[in-house]
Amino acid sequence: MIEKLIRITNERWQYFTRWINCWLFLFNVLFIVNCVLNLTGQHSPACGALTVFVMFMSWMNILLQMLQYRSIGLFVVMFIQVGQTIIKMAPIFGSLFIAFAITFHKLFILPEEDEYLRYPRETKNRLAYCFIGYEHLNRSEAEIRSGPELQLPVGAFGNVNMALFQTLMMMLGEYEHTEVITRPYLDGFPAKIYTVKLTIAFYAAFVFTMPISLMNLMIGLAVGDIDQIQ
Repeated sequence: MIEKLIRITNERWQYFTRWINCWLFLFNVLFIVNCVLNLTGQHSPACGALTVFVMFMSWMNILLQMLQYRSIGLFVVMFIQVGQTIIKMAPIFGSLFIAFAITFHKLFILPEEDEYLRYPRETKNRLAYCFIGYEHLNRSEAEIRSGPELQLPVGAFGNVNMALFQTLMMMLGEYEHTEVITRPYLDGFPAKIYTVKLTIAFYAAFVFTMPISLMNLMIGLAVGDIDQIQ
């Protein structure tokens, strides 16, 4: 830390022109703040979150220190270069990611029970064949007691935040098409997924666009970056 302060005194604002120096300076400041809070007996949730963040930054700091060694420093440079390429691709990933997440949210959204009960009978009957969740709400008490318990596998998409998280997991290969599409469609109940053909079309478009096309594009860009470094 003393070395960093001496360099900042000599170089002034030029020291912060490199992002590595900014990272190391921020790490040292947060590390000192975290130590002071722990020594003074501060144990709030915010202090715990700061401790976790400092622990993460400390391991990243070890990774950056490996740049000093020729044998493994090249691989760290490759890792950083690929990360910068991913950041450049973030607008493309982000726009497609949000587009599919909002689309799935609208295709799989379920109404609140109190909201559903205020619908006219005609609307209830029409919605009963859109979602397995609507069919569950539309059954009488006798049917609920006599029939099997219905699962709501599409419920994760009912919340916007969970829809974003679920779509992110789908980008990594966890499509869960069995729980989301196949089982509600073939479970033996009369209820069907809302606009089945449209839902399957968007699922297919997502599979070919996000995990296949964009991931292969990222691999190609990463290979190009590594070739330039070598």
